[in-house]
Amino acid sequence: MKISMHTYAFGPHGGWVPTYLIEEAIKRIAKLGYDGVELDAARPHVWPYDIDQEHRVALKRLIKECGLEVPAISGYYFGMNFASPLKPEREAATDYLVHCVELCADLGARVLVVVPGVVVYGTPWKEAWNRSLDQLRPGIKRAEELGVLMGIEFVNSLWSNLVTTSWQAVDFMKECCSTQVKLVLDSAHAFYGGENIVDVVQSFGKDLVHVHF
Repeated sequence: MKISMHTYAFGPHGGWVPTYLIEEAIKRIAKLGYDGVELDAARPHVWPYDIDQEHRVALKRLIKECGLEVPAISGYYFGMNFASPLKPEREAATDYLVHCVELCADLGARVLVVVPGVVVYGTPWKEAWNRSLDQLRPGIKRAEELGVLMGIEFVNSLWSNLVTTSWQAVDFMKECCSTQVKLVLDSAHAFYGGENIVDVVQSFGKDLVHVHF
């Protein structure tokens, strides 16, 4: 088992400061002795629309020089809901997803972490579920082409109301109908959802490709 640190800790989540550019975050994570760095596909880190090919090559070189691996890239889905009743939002989310898959391939990341979205008030739950599945398909196709694994992460009901349990995550994965779609476990979300982490690991089995602690 190898342990990485998420650059989420070096970005403006939950507040504006302190914030570090991705290069500084990578160097600090290397100094702390981790095996890898999980990249946050958000500003000011690796928002895929900001990171051109030259920058990607430079980042990959820096990561290698620091002796790190990139096990995964986490998508930033706030404001881009695959299950939204608003077509422009769904389309933006899908476009972002495809760009994140390509970013994974360019930076050598094995897994793209995906949260399927949220049910907007007034939308039937199953309708939101099906919308999310439909919007993920272009990203799944690109993942199949590039050999990137898409890891579905369930999150607790304070964060979402669509895929909030391990068994929903398994069902969602199966309905994606692709061997490139797997599962991600975040121990905090399992805990707050009242699930036994050992049971979740056993139920996910070989489909578990990445873990957040």
